[in-house]
Amino acid sequence: FVAGNTFGQKTSPKINNHLNDLCNVWGNLKYFHPEIATGKHNWDSVLVSSINQILKSGDKKVFQNEIEKMLRIAGANYAPEFKIDYSAHPYTYRNIDHSWIDKSKNLTQSQKEKLKYNYAHPYQGQNYYAQNNPDDGGNIITPNENPYPEMKMPTVDYRLLGLFRFWNVINYYYPYKYLTDKPWDNVLKELIPEFVKANDTIAYHKAVSKM
Repeated sequence: FVAGNTFGQKTSPKINNHLNDLCNVWGNLKYFHPEIATGKHNWDSVLVSSINQILKSGDKKVFQNEIEKMLRIAGANYAPEFKIDYSAHPYTYRNIDHSWIDKSKNLTQSQKEKLKYNYAHPYQGQNYYAQNNPDDGGNIITPNENPYPEMKMPTVDYRLLGLFRFWNVINYYYPYKYLTDKPWDNVLKELIPEFVKANDTIAYHKAVSKM
């Protein structure tokens, strides 16, 4: 358990943009990198720490340092024997959109290359966080996500953790994401400020319902 931030938190478009990229990087490593996908690290704790640093600063260099820390914890991705060419199978992989990496104005070029490598060389074993449902082959289960039952009203860092979990699992495992009325990237951008400012139980429950 990592101590949370205070309930209220000021934010800005720049900080929201940093949090948006942070969510994408965290999910990329969580579901594609072999060291993270196997549950060897407390990935929630790493994210919560980074959220707090980004919320306190708003500086791009701080954001890049937090991304570098995540990449350093994950280590090198040693999966060169398996490579996916997404462009060769656009129908099969239409839900996987990693264009956000090149569009990002916050990531360094080195960080972008490492994240794109993860997409092209994903972990092939059973993911610790998202697994096939033995009772329903069309859906997944998430048996190893800590529910943090002691938090009746989560602090801002854990509210964002919940949002980032939900957004990423839909992003990578919901088969009809490409059919949604609103681009899924836009949903994340809209919900981040909602979860940041939801500093009482009513506002929080409304944000969760909206999610």
